[in-house]
Amino acid sequence: MNAPSFDSLLSPGHIAGLELSNRVLMPAMDMNLCVDGEMSDGEIAHYSARAAGGTAMVITGTGAVAWPVGATSLHQPAFSDDRFIPGIRRLADSVHAAGGKLCMQLCHHGKTASVDVAQGRPQLVPSLLEGQMDMSALRDNPMSELMALATATQGKKATHKVADEDDLAWVIDQFAQAARRVQLAGVDAIEIHAAHGYLLSSFLSRGYNKREDRWGG
Repeated sequence: MNAPSFDSLLSPGHIAGLELSNRVLMPAMDMNLCVDGEMSDGEIAHYSARAAGGTAMVITGTGAVAWPVGATSLHQPAFSDDRFIPGIRRLADSVHAAGGKLCMQLCHHGKTASVDVAQGRPQLVPSLLEGQMDMSALRDNPMSELMALATATQGKKATHKVADEDDLAWVIDQFAQAARRVQLAGVDAIEIHAAHGYLLSSFLSRGYNKREDRWGG
């Protein structure tokens, strides 16, 4: 039997006007090595090593557009203030020097924003649902994982706020400002995270979005 052929894998490619040295991309995987939202040497070294190994474009793990609001970790990349631009630029420069392109993933974690719970804020959701706090899906988790989840929220119970027009205008602006900061830092592309039950994903889901206004699912 003939082995599959990937003749185009290492040939140059492009996404819109972005030229890539090959077709190998590193998908987003959370590292959570940042320090209070700032890029750390460890985070930069990890992604730069992937680029040096021949990856044409590296996609970072989720960064919080309104950090710490809407974040799952204080150790994920933050895009909520201009003070984070120099650290992002260090990452972009390092990945570029290693021969790769950099794409950063932008997110608001909505009903999974454990930092909001820990810091006493309600999680932003499209609708309030019966069983929103149903924890039965966790019944088979080992105690070590349950303790880790409790630590992330400092043992506090989540509360929720249905997003109103002002909230949604703010969220849209946070994404726009995050994109501006990433662009100013020299990053080549952004990826909008709209999966995994995060805020945008919840709005796209008929299961979570029961609204009857213009934001209905």
